[in-house]
Amino acid sequence: MKDDNLKQNIATVLALPIGNVSDLSLRAKQVLESSAFLLCEDTRKARDFFRRANLKFEGKLISWPAFKEREFRDWTELFNKTLTHSSFTIVSDAGTPIVNDPGLALITAARDHGYKIDFVPGPSAPIAAWQWSGGFGLPFVFGGFVPKNSKRKFFETLSWAKTFVCFESRHEILKTFNVLKQNPERRMWIAREMTKTHQELIGDDVESCFQRIEYLLKQDQGVGELTLVVEGDQKESDDSIDPGKIFGENFEDLKRFRNAPPKEAAKIAATWSGKKTSEMYKVIFE
Repeated sequence: MKDDNLKQNIATVLALPIGNVSDLSLRAKQVLESSAFLLCEDTRKARDFFRRANLKFEGKLISWPAFKEREFRDWTELFNKTLTHSSFTIVSDAGTPIVNDPGLALITAARDHGYKIDFVPGPSAPIAAWQWSGGFGLPFVFGGFVPKNSKRKFFETLSWAKTFVCFESRHEILKTFNVLKQNPERRMWIAREMTKTHQELIGDDVESCFQRIEYLLKQDQGVGELTLVVEGDQKESDDSIDPGKIFGENFEDLKRFRNAPPKEAAKIAATWSGKKTSEMYKVIFE
């Protein structure tokens, strides 16, 4: 039987700065310095971050890269022996864990093992790029990295959103432009080196952005992982009801229902059309 007086272990998802260590919040610093166990993508990068951020970390670092999470099976070993039933914190190399970084399987398993899940919010590249550029309206979708072998389908699938954000590497960006340039008037923003000394927000139509990135690549000037903010379908959705499409030739007959009590007529019309009674009331009587 579970002792309710026992303190519940906590697994904390913590966001790190995406470039500038000064973006680390005071709360994040306190949580990091007090963590007994820190699961991270790369222990060397974690130690380097502690040095640059002047953090005093005295806990234990555990490597938790993406491939390990995909292959890991012995969760009982991890929680019972490696973590010794203790609370822990999970970070990625930069930004927010789980958002296109490792963490989902780990947090799911922690919850299954009785851990309480907490989080410390902070920088996230997709949100930062959206904030910086302003985007193109809602709805907003984040798609992760553009896939190498199905780029066209990727953008077609997400085009219903007004704004969709994705990541692309320097090695694949020109291939991605080959797909995007099929709609040359589409607008987009490209954020590179965010929060760093040479950060740049490139914004215009697809062709102009392509020319700028192509130039930077030729000059070998700071083109690493890029965050793309792409315009989706900007056509206004038509939520209006076309009575002719719903009722066809019977619409004139339906209008004769005006002689019936309005609410009753609208209710009958709603049954025929599959629409809400309130919608049909407007169609018939307004």
